[in-house]
Amino acid sequence: MSFELSTIDTQISSILSGISTIQTYLNEDVIPQSGFPAVTYQFTSRSGEAYLNTHNREEFIYTLKVWFETQRVGKSEAVRITQDIVSDLFNSFQANITLNSTVDFIRPMNAGMVQEISHAHGDLIMVPVELVCVKLVAWA
Repeated sequence: MSFELSTIDTQISSILSGISTIQTYLNEDVIPQSGFPAVTYQFTSRSGEAYLNTHNREEFIYTLKVWFETQRVGKSEAVRITQDIVSDLFNSFQANITLNSTVDFIRPMNAGMVQEISHAHGDLIMVPVELVCVKLVAWA
């Protein structure tokens, strides 16, 4: 049985659209030009292993990046807002650990360190978040 990454992409987009604290979300690894707070996300890797004698256990890893500009509110407030959005991400995905039955479950999410990014459109705060989606895929 084949499995399409686009089904996970669709569910991630659906969950992000329901988070009211996010203004913009994009399925690409870019620095947003506007629409902050913003989240970008991209498929980054896949790993798999034989599981039981009828399935493979596959992990689809996505990197989500939470972005906020510092110019309007200052660095400290931008960091606080970004951390609140990371919490909103955790809560929203934890409330739907199968991504509407697209995967068997997601692992607990991990956030990286707050990063400061200087960009032509101003200084930004970014926090990377890892989303690991686990799917048991039947052998063909």
